[in-house]
Amino acid sequence: MKKLNSVYAIYAAAAVWLLFGVIFPPFNLARFIFCAAVSILVFFIFDKYLCEHDIKEVKFKINKTGVSEADIIITKGKGFIDSLIQYNDKIDDAYISGNIDSLVSNAREIFTFVSKNPKTARKLDTFMDYYFPTALKLLNSYAEVSNSKISSAGGNVNEIKNKVRNSINMIVTAFEKQLDALYSDKFLDISTDIKVMESVLKEEL
Repeated sequence: MKKLNSVYAIYAAAAVWLLFGVIFPPFNLARFIFCAAVSILVFFIFDKYLCEHDIKEVKFKINKTGVSEADIIITKGKGFIDSLIQYNDKIDDAYISGNIDSLVSNAREIFTFVSKNPKTARKLDTFMDYYFPTALKLLNSYAEVSNSKISSAGGNVNEIKNKVRNSINMIVTAFEKQLDALYSDKFLDISTDIKVMESVLKEEL
């Protein structure tokens, strides 16, 4: 699991020095030693109890719809999402991690939508057969080159990383468009229902 950056512990320790400088000027040797001891204590408290707690990933749960096609898509989607989260734990890159978070968030919304609108499952063929596998393949490549013993200065390694960084952003856009398309279809259905209702009301009145 991802962990909070321990830089916050450094900030807390630095704040102790700043506070002492404001409250107890000027410094003498005794105050200097006391401040150093307090700042070290604060650092370890933050580092151990606040900064190093695992960020728990909320388990993605969706009840079955009873529609075979939709349930298969949702089950497969859960597996994809779990894989994305695993890559997020492996890859130490803020930019890639942020994009993975976006992929996970959009994917969860997509499959939640499908669970409530099972008939839309058939519209996810390209999404499931291309975009999701491609995203996982790219992240796997990035993880492999990032964790390899090959020098990061190597041209091929940097080229692979740059291509993945550029491509993953395009896949995030594809996920967003897929979600938007589902809601657009829903909006059209609602608009059609409203028009039918208006026609019926006009006839009755």
